[in-house]
Amino acid sequence: MRAPKLAKRAVAIHAISLPVRPGDRHSTFVIRHFPRHTARVETIPTAPPAPRRVRRLAWLLALPAVVLLASWWVIHRATPYIVADLNPLPAADVAILLGTSRTIEHGRYKNPFFERRMDAAAGLYHAGKARHLLLGGDHAHRD
Repeated sequence: MRAPKLAKRAVAIHAISLPVRPGDRHSTFVIRHFPRHTARVETIPTAPPAPRRVRRLAWLLALPAVVLLASWWVIHRATPYIVADLNPLPAADVAILLGTSRTIEHGRYKNPFFERRMDAAAGLYHAGKARHLLLGGDHAHRD
């Protein structure tokens, strides 16, 4: 923002940036010195802060971008470790099977993640790739 035009009689100008009240943004004060030791103080307000709607819109655009970036990063890092064929896998003493519930929607449907995990664990065991299975629970029962 430009300072206002100077009066022809002004000898010197000083600009000071100070908050008007605690918590306010800085406003620029222009002190004009005139002959005969007189001065005039004028205030040049700074630009107002971005409206709340603009900040909210910025967050609404930034948040999905961060989520998509994190999702891409996980997929990119995990892709080399996902296999469809058991033959290239080395044999291990223990395979970990992560727990999940058998059903979804309060028992109305079978959980496809449960089915696939059980099939994969059985395939590892029967192919001789894992001698033992370490099973995790789903906390379906609190007792």
